[in-house]
Amino acid sequence: PKANGELGAASFVISESSKIRFTTLLTQFRDSPTPDMKMPTDLTNTERKYIHELARGLGLKSKSEGKAPNRFIKVWKTTQTAVSRDVE
Repeated sequence: PKANGELGAASFVISESSKIRFTTLLTQFRDSPTPDMKMPTDLTNTERKYIHELARGLGLKSKSEGKAPNRFIKVWKTTQTAVSRDVE
């Protein structure tokens, strides 16, 4: 168990509609010319964890920055992401 009785991100679920929304958002970002993006600050720990895993699966890099309540995820492309996109 974590400090203060926290259960950790694994004990929470993320809705299917949120999964679809985040997948659509990151896929559109990956396929766009934009080099990086910031996710909203109102995400839960579980949503942030899901976005990090999704970004990695899409060939993107991600990092949480800041402290609550202003914590956010920055997502960016690697040179490999750009090369993969050009080949498709």
